[in-house]
Amino acid sequence: MYGYIYLTQDLLKNKIYIGQKRSKKFLGIKYVGSGVIIRDIKKHCKKVNMPLEKRFDVKLLCECLTQVELNEKEIYYINLYDSQNRELGYNILAGGEGSRDLVHSEKTKKIIGKHRDILWSNSEHRKKMSDRMKGDNNPAKNSDVRRKISKRKMGHAVSNEQRQKQSESMKGRVLSQEHKNKISASNLGKNVGDKNGTFGKPAWNRGVAMSKEQRQKLSEAKKGRVWVTNEIVSCLIQKEQLQEYIRLGYRLGRVLIKKTLDV
Repeated sequence: MYGYIYLTQDLLKNKIYIGQKRSKKFLGIKYVGSGVIIRDIKKHCKKVNMPLEKRFDVKLLCECLTQVELNEKEIYYINLYDSQNRELGYNILAGGEGSRDLVHSEKTKKIIGKHRDILWSNSEHRKKMSDRMKGDNNPAKNSDVRRKISKRKMGHAVSNEQRQKQSESMKGRVLSQEHKNKISASNLGKNVGDKNGTFGKPAWNRGVAMSKEQRQKLSEAKKGRVWVTNEIVSCLIQKEQLQEYIRLGYRLGRVLIKKTLDV
């Protein structure tokens, strides 16, 4: 057996979800699905300490020998049970290869967005996701993960068309002052002193002469900004942020010490 098609029934709401699983054996309740709505329900069950077997029932619909057969059978059973019907099931897609090269309809986008909004409105969930990416938990700090990503990208060149699309998507995007202030406030105190990754390290551009154009750009970037200090650290900030820093014990001016911050 290459994989199987399963039917997951939500015992509480009497709705179904049909999916495919690549496995040499039927996993039963150990695998109830990976759909957006199913994942959200699983997280809710975990939060309220409800065993999955009290919320779901999983049945084997058929076994498959190839990925092609899995895709075909998934599409067939989703259509047979009409599980894309919101009154009957939780399937958002028609099956097959999933979301690859898929353009969601506006209706589907709203359904996905609604469930994502509910999930991310939970402060406990946001903290949990944040903690998962901190320190050694961050996958980017795992040498095996970095090696796999590097291997996957090796020899893969970004086409000029892709570069152009990325460039166009970023053009005209201007952050509001309110947005800038929020970002600044969230970073206050995070990169001060030895918390800063470059603390005590020589500047990367030490001894490098700047061109006239570079000096002009730096000059333009610093317009409308002022120096503040708390006698330990000096920061270059936007004038609109001055009152925030004053409340934190800073004053106008700059102390010439080994380390200054440009925020």
